[in-house]
Amino acid sequence: MRDPFYQQIIERLKGRVDPDLFEACASDILRTDFPTLVPIRGGSDAGMDGAVADGKELPFPLICTTSKDVIGNLTKNLKSYLNNGRTRKKAVFATTQELTPKRRRNLEARAQELGFVLIQIYTQVAFADRLYYNQRWCLELLNLTGEPSPISIVPLTKRPLLGETLIGREGDMVWIKQTKGDRLLVGQPGSGKTFLLHLYAKQNEGLFVIRKDCTAIAPAIRTQNPKTLIVDDAHVDSDFLVKLRQLREQIGASFEIIATCWPNAQNKIAGALNLPISQIHQLELLTLDEVVEVVKSAGIKGPLELIREIVSQAQGRPGLAITLTYLCLQGDIQRVALGDALSESILTTFEPMVGGKKASAVLAAFAIGGDSGMTMKVVANALEQSEMEIRCIVTELASGGVISEIARKNTLSVNPAALRFALVRDIFFKGPQSLSPEQLIETAPDLNGVAITLIGAKARGARIPSDKLLMILEKARSEDAWVGYTWLGKDEANTVIELHPELLIRIARAALHKTPERVIPLLLKGAVGNERALHSSPDHPLRLIGDWIKESYPGSGVVIERKETLLKVIKDVISKGMDERVCFKALPFVFSLRYENHTTDPGLGRTVTYTHGPITLDEIKRIASFWPEVLSIVKKLKNPDWSLVIEVINEIAFPGPFISGTSPDFHKIRKNIVTQMLHDLVSLPGVRIGLSHRIKDISQQLKIKLKIKLDKDFEILFPYREKGDWKIAQECQRKAVLKLAEKWDKVSPDKIVGKIALFEVEAKSVGISCPRWTPILCWEIAQKVKLRLPWINAMIDAGLSGDLIEHFLRQAALKNETGWKMVISECLSNKDLKGVAISILLTIQSPPAYLMKKAIQNLEGFAETIKTLCFRKEIPEETLVQLLHHPDPLIAGNAAIGEWESDPKGKVQDRLKNDWGKALLHLNYDEYFLGEILKHNSELAYKWLKIHIKQKNVPYEMLKIYQSAISSLSLENRKELLMIFPKDSWRSEIINFLVGDSLELYRVLLEDKNKKGFHLLPLSKYKDYSFEHVVWKEEDWIAKAKFALEAGYTPEVVARTVFPFESSWGNESDMWKRSIDRYNGLCSNDDPRIRKVGEINKTEAMKVLERVLAEERREAIYGYT
Repeated sequence: MRDPFYQQIIERLKGRVDPDLFEACASDILRTDFPTLVPIRGGSDAGMDGAVADGKELPFPLICTTSKDVIGNLTKNLKSYLNNGRTRKKAVFATTQELTPKRRRNLEARAQELGFVLIQIYTQVAFADRLYYNQRWCLELLNLTGEPSPISIVPLTKRPLLGETLIGREGDMVWIKQTKGDRLLVGQPGSGKTFLLHLYAKQNEGLFVIRKDCTAIAPAIRTQNPKTLIVDDAHVDSDFLVKLRQLREQIGASFEIIATCWPNAQNKIAGALNLPISQIHQLELLTLDEVVEVVKSAGIKGPLELIREIVSQAQGRPGLAITLTYLCLQGDIQRVALGDALSESILTTFEPMVGGKKASAVLAAFAIGGDSGMTMKVVANALEQSEMEIRCIVTELASGGVISEIARKNTLSVNPAALRFALVRDIFFKGPQSLSPEQLIETAPDLNGVAITLIGAKARGARIPSDKLLMILEKARSEDAWVGYTWLGKDEANTVIELHPELLIRIARAALHKTPERVIPLLLKGAVGNERALHSSPDHPLRLIGDWIKESYPGSGVVIERKETLLKVIKDVISKGMDERVCFKALPFVFSLRYENHTTDPGLGRTVTYTHGPITLDEIKRIASFWPEVLSIVKKLKNPDWSLVIEVINEIAFPGPFISGTSPDFHKIRKNIVTQMLHDLVSLPGVRIGLSHRIKDISQQLKIKLKIKLDKDFEILFPYREKGDWKIAQECQRKAVLKLAEKWDKVSPDKIVGKIALFEVEAKSVGISCPRWTPILCWEIAQKVKLRLPWINAMIDAGLSGDLIEHFLRQAALKNETGWKMVISECLSNKDLKGVAISILLTIQSPPAYLMKKAIQNLEGFAETIKTLCFRKEIPEETLVQLLHHPDPLIAGNAAIGEWESDPKGKVQDRLKNDWGKALLHLNYDEYFLGEILKHNSELAYKWLKIHIKQKNVPYEMLKIYQSAISSLSLENRKELLMIFPKDSWRSEIINFLVGDSLELYRVLLEDKNKKGFHLLPLSKYKDYSFEHVVWKEEDWIAKAKFALEAGYTPEVVARTVFPFESSWGNESDMWKRSIDRYNGLCSNDDPRIRKVGEINKTEAMKVLERVLAEERREAIYGYT
């Protein structure tokens, strides 16, 4: 029998257990996990057998059951809890039943269906572990007397054994099970050695030695006959292992011994057990993602920031993660968040074993240096100890994983940051008895690291004088440190703004949280003239304000507080003369109904979760009270930007897709607010045409009844977007415009142009750009009227846009109206109308020579226009020839490309081919169709390359075009170009394009002594280019490599050309593994020189792979730094 006492507990729990006694027992035993847990007895417990107070609202329930219908009992209690008006949505569940993983998942799923999270499930095994050392409840609940055997299935440990799931240690468990004989498990404190062996003990007849009394152990061994005895933390008393081995011989037992120890004690414990290296196993730290799963399995499912903090402090040690999780479940979240719990855990572990209080001082001394750490010499001098003393303490501390070497700086650093902050606070800045940190600060290798550490310590209560900290910050000159200082509080944030206004954007997020009234005016001022789009500019001052508003969690009380603050600041700065447009661009944030935030997963951060939704109904009602204040601002402005006022209304009227699924009350309140807004605007004196139109548009979409006077002609030219069949709607709109044109072509040009100009201004004033029918109206009128010049002059005087004037000017030119030439000549000198004049002159037949000459001279900046006109075949052949002869290669080239693109694509008129080809020869810019043309015309490609290949500095973006052009050439053409390729070119990639897979051309390159710098490039092309993936062709490479070897290059030199094989995507280690696979192919080649190349690279790649794997493992454990 492995552990008779433990087995008796299990058997009694499987039998009939008094439900009331079990409830009392669970409430008492689980109080170590939840100190505020109190039992609730009696029949009217409202679904609660116990209550846990966590300082948040009412207590949450403990539910207990001895019934076999576990899920039924859970369901009944949770429903009863809800029916009694209880509101907490988390619970703890305790049962005497054994649960399979599937049954546990079913319980969690059922709780989730009812809106609950089971933060912990205590099963039969969990209670057996807790009852094992509890004589009182063993007697009262199970009627068991006696005490545990000295060899037990339950370990003696200070760390809680939460959870029963093996995470990240599957390979370690395999080693333990498969390795025979005595063995040693080595790991840092908190790495999960005890938990791993506890699961092993339950599965494979292993027992922990819990009392080191050989006289008691001997009879227990004879009785229980264990296969394995586990000696946990053997480094505490290594002599006991020797005694245990002697005992095994004396009584003729056959049990194996599994010992655990810290890394620094490995040799000593291995010696005590007389173990070879094959019997020793190192426990690696877990990855961030694995520690996240450990924390969640132990009962903490959120919030993410709490999980992130625990994972960060655990530093890959699941045992420590469990300890911190346990403390959080007990309600000690603040001690965990501040690092106090971690500091206490570390110091409690090390001080008795490593120099007492000296260990704390040494740790704190290294900690003050931050990420960069401190040198051993500096710490020794500051603490007035010898370097040898410090080295001995550091060696012990390093074995515990709390201090590590930074080789590139020859320093030692304490991790994680939370531990650094707590240590520095407690050792250097707690009161009069604190050690002085002055010498450490003055001699620290990185003052930035010191500054950030002191800020972290001050945030946790360190008594650091502000003037001293500011002096250090000024010397450190670190933006990160100033951001951290801003987060300390309002006074600190104001100080940073005062001292370093140039850091406004950098500190904005922190300053908005700490001193919004001070920083918002500065951000608004900084936004003046900044027309960047907010969605793509996270550092835009207005975007920073918007993000701060939208991240406020609904119902937290912060939503309205921040909106009120922003509105108050906007009112104040407008009254002081601030740019009104900028202020009104910020106003929609005040009326936003949505919450938005994004978080990364608390592990490696490779998953981003975007959270959004509506604010609460009460918050929406409060927002309604802001509108009168905004309206009063609008009334005071002489000429408000109505498009921005409409954007404020749109923020509530059309808040976005997140509102789907919201309650009817949400929509009702929202509609009422919009109704009031629209009514107030309609009531303003002298409401303008455009504003009336937008108000009507909004009211129709929301089905709000509103009386408003509209301009019928404006409504025809700027109609609303119709739902349904857009083609039918468009045809109806077109007919209305044609009818209006028939009416207006008989009216005075000045009157109609004045009306069109007014409409254009009104539309622009409220942000209407589509549908816009004024261009079609002008086209129709231009067709109908007899004289266009009066219209043109009126339109130019009115400042109308070129797309409206063009129709009249084109018709005037086609009809050869008197005066059109003078007008178009003037347009060529008008920057706003130059494009119109050029477009007309290039597309009409036989324009006056002097006008064409002037147009040709003014084509700079219109290359794309010319390409489009040529593509549409709108340019007469005579004009096209002039464009192809244009002295600007960009103009001539774009004309040629447009001709080639036109229908039928790729066909150029025979009469134009000669001029067309010449136009392309000097075009030398990144144009996709240039590459396509050259790819399909080898003669032109050869001529083009002869001109351009001689350039020393070819732009990177042009390489694709060179590659396309070269791909069409014959071997002979490529050889000729290879000969004239400049020896000092910056673009060696072109050599690879020319040589390609040709061994003949590679031999030509090797024979050219002037191009020695390029000789080995064709071998290195398999390293890959960033703009294309190159496939490894082993036979081709070997053939070329032999040529290089025959030309006198050594295997060592050739090896460097293909190391590594390719650029990396995904994990870098995967790249090196692929490279090694390919080097293996070279290692098996018949040619000894090629084999040597493969062996050289494989040896080097194996070294790099080992380093890269270690780096990737470190990143997985500690994150990206």
